[in-house]
Amino acid sequence: MPARSRLTTRLREKIGSAIASGNRAVSEVASEYQVAWSTAHRALIALANQWLPEPEPTRVLGIDETRARSVRWVLEEAGWTRSNPWMTSFVNADPTLPGHLLARSWRPVPG
Repeated sequence: MPARSRLTTRLREKIGSAIASGNRAVSEVASEYQVAWSTAHRALIALANQWLPEPEPTRVLGIDETRARSVRWVLEEAGWTRSNPWMTSFVNADPTLPGHLLARSWRPVPG
């Protein structure tokens, strides 16, 4: 076991693999192995850092916000609220290279 650790390396890898390979929720796997959500999430992140290649550096970062779909009305405890769903995209905007999507995030904006 690593110093100051409560879990073995093998158990951390097993937890991370259960989340990633099974496409399961972190909370579900944490409950199954009787560990905290944050412990299971850290195990997943550590494993992902081993699996995923280091991203190539981006010289010019482009950020774009786009309305993802039409306005929707959502029923909440306080009543109906209007939701404007937006998508934020991060792209490689280097003019010397073909652009490609780096990441995106969906978020409802009230009002």
